[in-house]
Amino acid sequence: MSWQEEFKRLKPQIESALSYNAGTQSLEDIKRKLEDGSFTMWSSKDSVLIIESTTLGSKQFVNIVLGGGNLEQIKELVDQVEEKTKGLGFDGVMIIGRRGWGRVLSDYDEKATVFIKEI
Repeated sequence: MSWQEEFKRLKPQIESALSYNAGTQSLEDIKRKLEDGSFTMWSSKDSVLIIESTTLGSKQFVNIVLGGGNLEQIKELVDQVEEKTKGLGFDGVMIIGRRGWGRVLSDYDEKATVFIKEI
């Protein structure tokens, strides 16, 4: 199945995840970055992860941009992303998101918190 078909099928899960991102990205932003190859989509029956490669200083990370759907399936997708990226030269997997991810992915260390004041 193409990413376009998966995107259409999982659009409700993507939209739900986007409702928590403080308006930093829209559905069209996600679609455009999938089209140009900046983002990659990982999916399962009822869930989706959107990921990108990103550099922070001298370290290279796989960044999970958003995750939506069934929590257990999301955790399985995260495991798959981690396994796939081992040995590819990445320094780790990173998530910038709500604090609740720390409870769900307990083997991840909280390194920072993002504060935003909308003006």
